[in-house]
Amino acid sequence: MSILIKFYNFFPKSTKTKLRQFGLTSRIIDWFIKDKNAFRVVKTLVSRRYLEREIQFLFFASIKDAAKAKTHGFETKLLQNSMRLCAKIKKEETSLFILDIGANFGFLSLVWANSLTVNEGAIFAFEPNKNVFKAFAKSISKNHLETMITLENCAVGSEKKIVKLNLNNTTSNVLDIKASNKSEYVQMTSVDTYLFDNAIQKCDLIKIDVDGIELDILKGCSKTLLKYRPIFIVETNENKDIIEFFKSRNYKVLDMDLNEYIVGEFMPPNIFCIPN
Repeated sequence: MSILIKFYNFFPKSTKTKLRQFGLTSRIIDWFIKDKNAFRVVKTLVSRRYLEREIQFLFFASIKDAAKAKTHGFETKLLQNSMRLCAKIKKEETSLFILDIGANFGFLSLVWANSLTVNEGAIFAFEPNKNVFKAFAKSISKNHLETMITLENCAVGSEKKIVKLNLNNTTSNVLDIKASNKSEYVQMTSVDTYLFDNAIQKCDLIKIDVDGIELDILKGCSKTLLKYRPIFIVETNENKDIIEFFKSRNYKVLDMDLNEYIVGEFMPPNIFCIPN
């Protein structure tokens, strides 16, 4: 499958876009990158350096995501910032308990499993798209991380209920914000409910990246926030209410450079929130 990744990377993005404008060529490209599950899963070996850590793992994902993981990685600055903050704030920086909400193919979780949770820590990852979930599950199995990463095929929100999930190839959302001709119903839980139901007595870091319902998820983890005071990494989608949520709960909001965010300035795509 590495041949497919090399072939995919051979063409620049602009060329791929132009090729898709031609009907037959577009169908050939679709055959190349897709199968009956909407995307073709391939394996690649990721070997990257994050601060002082050399990290290596097998990664199963769509051809597009596997190619990016191999050449550039994902969210490098976010991952490095998470390590910096945990080293500064958390005493046991390699045995943390992490919630990865909106895990996708699990790249971030796999990096954290080889760094922040490597010494008896744990990761609880949530991915509602069943096809993406299966690919991530394969990465967990092939890297022998079953005892460290618990993967849940469910959505996360403000409460426990059944919700309609709109599917868009390798992404999914409970909000109908993108054109989608596929949907299915999935179980939704909240952070507070999940930790209580599974008797989880520790929570150090929560990452939320779900394209639009971040605030709902935050409302569903109020008890967890008060009890454990975890670090949060949250995609903002330019929602100012997320900033107010943390400030009203005695949290400091940091930008992508880990400087304190000033209300009224340009809102960064992701924020890092630490307890005062």
